[in-house]
Amino acid sequence: MNNANNTNGLTSFTGNDGDIVLDIGPWMTTNYTSGTGIPSLVSNLNTLLLAGQLAPTVQTNIITYVTNTANFPYTTNAPTATQMRDRVRAVVHLIVNSPDFTIQK
Repeated sequence: MNNANNTNGLTSFTGNDGDIVLDIGPWMTTNYTSGTGIPSLVSNLNTLLLAGQLAPTVQTNIITYVTNTANFPYTTNAPTATQMRDRVRAVVHLIVNSPDFTIQK
């Protein structure tokens, strides 16, 4: 699977060999990936992955980083599947690499 061109919602964080594949398709919508939707995406994944234990400051940092169009370009009127995928992947990556995910209470 070629990650660079794959925009169907299945994504792997490895070198295209499919070791770990996540179905992020349900979150690849403008409701979750727009600037105003990223807080909902972070909240939804916080509940799913950490049972709501992600610190508010970490949530704010993730939202600020991902909604910055210098980091993740986003066409407001008609975002591409790649733009939506990249934003969802970034949020997942930042959450699972946060200390709150690594050390759950």
